[in-house]
Amino acid sequence: MRQATHVNEGGASATIGALLGRLREAGFECETNVPLQLRISGVAQDSRAVRPGDVFLALPGTRADGSQYIADALAAGAVAAVCSRDVATNGIPRVLVDDVVRAAGTVAAFALGDPAERLHLVGVTGTNGKTSCTYLLDHVLGAAGLRVGVLGTISHRWPGEERSASMTTPPTVELHRTLVDMAAAGCGWVAMEVSSHALSQHRVAGCRFEAAIFTNLTRDHLDYHGDEETYFAAKASLFLEYLDPRVGVAVLNAEDPYA
Repeated sequence: MRQATHVNEGGASATIGALLGRLREAGFECETNVPLQLRISGVAQDSRAVRPGDVFLALPGTRADGSQYIADALAAGAVAAVCSRDVATNGIPRVLVDDVVRAAGTVAAFALGDPAERLHLVGVTGTNGKTSCTYLLDHVLGAAGLRVGVLGTISHRWPGEERSASMTTPPTVELHRTLVDMAAAGCGWVAMEVSSHALSQHRVAGCRFEAAIFTNLTRDHLDYHGDEETYFAAKASLFLEYLDPRVGVAVLNAEDPYA
């Protein structure tokens, strides 16, 4: 199992100052107007889910902009909003980041104790075959006596728990919360379907995969990606951005032209 160098387990390191340090280490430009020693106890990207002590991720969306709900999040007990520099914050407690969408995974991972660092992650991407691959991985690893979590289109499940899936790869905060629960249940491995939508929206930021599998690529989701090359670039980012450069293994379908 990989050893985390910055695991946040709710101790004194879970502060705004430590969060800024993590963001800068990840290459983001950021600043804040709140005391650096202010404690963080969690994270939310839905203002209705905020609990006292959380930081609120004010993310832009296709139907609503999270910055519209900053006041609601603060009223619910959020200690600060994490938002883009172009958001009019008007003196509210905030952490400004140059790219809040890309930074969201870093924030979620830090605030929730870096759950991915306690797990072996295997990501599967491709137009077809993702679910089958994750189920095969679950069966093989389970037969070896390992506890496995599966995240995908049909459900998100691990020994003793199964949850319905609203999307193939969960939103950033939900993803990291699910990894927290899997680790707490004793899972050591996670087989995860990683969709092109999730990759283009940086939902798996904060995760490092020890293996990444590419099944195939056919003309699909072009209503979202626009063209086949953009669609392929999203798939390729699993290998280029999220596969652990130290130990990562890439498994490719050599019969597919995009391999």
